[in-house]
Amino acid sequence: MSTHVQGKKIADLMLYSLSTCYWCNQLKQMLNDAGIDYTYIDVDRLAGREKEDVQAKMDVHNPSGSFPCLVIDDTLVIQGFKKKKVKELLGI
Repeated sequence: MSTHVQGKKIADLMLYSLSTCYWCNQLKQMLNDAGIDYTYIDVDRLAGREKEDVQAKMDVHNPSGSFPCLVIDDTLVIQGFKKKKVKELLGI
């Protein structure tokens, strides 16, 4: 279901993404390049009940269902690829 990327722990980061989304992949690359610890789920690779459960969790933070959706410490949400905002909030 989810994939954990080891790195420097700045915050509890959960990224909801699509495997084929250009902006989702740009955000993953940005986090990887900065050596940040995060977890991601490619929602389009899920099926059935598992996909429904993940979408329900994502809807709590992002009712519009847009991608990428980065959840920081289960409270702050960045919808879409907002490079400057991500860098500011994560200090990278």
